[in-house]
Amino acid sequence: MKPLRPGQTALYVAVGLLGVIILYPIYILFLVAFSPAHFTLDALYPPQVPHAFTLQNLTLALHSYSLIDPLLQSLQVAFLVAFIALGLGIPAAYGLSRLPPGLAYGITTLLFIANILPALTIVVPIAAEFISLGLYDTAVGLALLQELVVLPLAVFI
Repeated sequence: MKPLRPGQTALYVAVGLLGVIILYPIYILFLVAFSPAHFTLDALYPPQVPHAFTLQNLTLALHSYSLIDPLLQSLQVAFLVAFIALGLGIPAAYGLSRLPPGLAYGITTLLFIANILPALTIVVPIAAEFISLGLYDTAVGLALLQELVVLPLAVFI
């Protein structure tokens, strides 16, 4: 095995340090979730090593707050967005691939203009239209709004 050059060593140290910086908040999240409250939330200086394991925090969160209904609504919207994106994106991408490259590039650029514009300029007229159509505050309405971001990406990919 060849010895590492100084540049490679610095790169490995930087990647390792970046990994620790990224993973540390996730570790703290699990520590707070699975440790008793007197070790984490009630302590002035919480220990960085878990002293006890409990599922009480998670059961309290699931029973105290209604998390199941929002979770089911989020899944419903996610599946709607995925099905709409696939149902419209695959045929659109196929049609786009059959066009001459210059025209296809122009259409692809136009698809991403909705992502370039400030969200407020797009959302206010759409919200007014959704209110008149009865789609305001519905899963279908939210899925259609999220398609503004997802559909151009689905066509492009």
